[in-house]
Amino acid sequence: MRGVLRQIINKIDLSKLSAVAGPKMENKVKQNEDNSSTITQAWFWPKVGEFLKPNDIVITETGTSNFGILETKFPKGVTALSQVLWGSIGYSVGATQGAALAARDAGTPRRTVLFVGDGSFQLTAQEVSTIIRLGLKVTM
Repeated sequence: MRGVLRQIINKIDLSKLSAVAGPKMENKVKQNEDNSSTITQAWFWPKVGEFLKPNDIVITETGTSNFGILETKFPKGVTALSQVLWGSIGYSVGATQGAALAARDAGTPRRTVLFVGDGSFQLTAQEVSTIIRLGLKVTM
């Protein structure tokens, strides 16, 4: 597809496009409007950007984390993995195991970070034992 997309891009007359710039992402944590200590989505996802490190691998499960991570500014070299197309829950723990194993086999010291809800986690919780047995570097 890369070749096809390059040909399409080369044929586009940019002067005829009316594109609007997307939002600028910042890792500034928003204060809750009511000044409460409630953890909100608007507070949490920018805070995640402060937690992430360069070259992390971030995996988000279908649902809240898949959409919330869009509000997070990644440090340099972060790889994000998600599966939005089918919207099926339960893929992310196994995907985390695979990503961490691939990073280790590639010889690159990368932390793998998983964002998963309790329901999705219950579908594949048994994979955590494999992650532990293999000594993979995973943060959940």
